[in-house]
Order: sequence, then C-alpha cells, then structure tokens
Amino acid sequence: MPLSFAGTELCLIFNTGSRDNVNYVLYYTGILPLSYQIDLRKLRFYHAKHVTTSVGGTDGIVRHALIATSKRMVDILMVEYGIFNFATDAVYLNAIWSKYALELLL
Repeated sequence: MPLSFAGTELCLIFNTGSRDNVNYVLYYTGILPLSYQIDLRKLRFYHAKHVTTSVGGTDGIVRHALIATSKRMVDILMVEYGIFNFATDAVYLNAIWSKYALELLL
C-alpha cells in the first residue's frame, strides 16, 4: 500500500522507514491514506449528484455526460467497498475504514 503525503511526513517525525508502522500510526490517529481519501471524495460527490438528480434536478447535458462516463467507475468503487446503494456519509466512512483496517489485518 503506498504511503500518503502524511505517511511520508510521519516517517520523518517518528524516524522510521517501516510502512507497517506508519500505516498503524495513520490508522490510530484517524488519518486515511490518500487513495482512501480520494475514494471517499468520489463517493460523496456521486452521492450528492445522485440526490440532486433524484430529488428533481435539471435534466441537462452535464448530468447526462456525468452519468455516461462515470456509471461504471462508481459501480466498481461501490462494489470494492461493499456498498450496494447510495447511502449516508456514515456508511461510506464505515466501509472505507473497514477496508483499511482489513488491509492492516487489525
């Protein structure tokens, strides 16, 4: 698992080069690695777009382009984290933290 920018800084602070130690520090201090933060932002963004369009958003070309280009990526992302439909932010956070903990074998 690649280190995030925060992970690299933590290597310097704690004077360690061990990725395992840095990942444990990240986990227990509540810092998600960059790849997980990006996935969380994607889920939040697509959730906001889904809510907007299902409540009665505009039927514009931007919405159609977004749906056409990102539907497959969102589906893959949701399956990767075990999310089966658009839910609340707490569900996304729980799914991402659970996968991170599973990778660390906690």
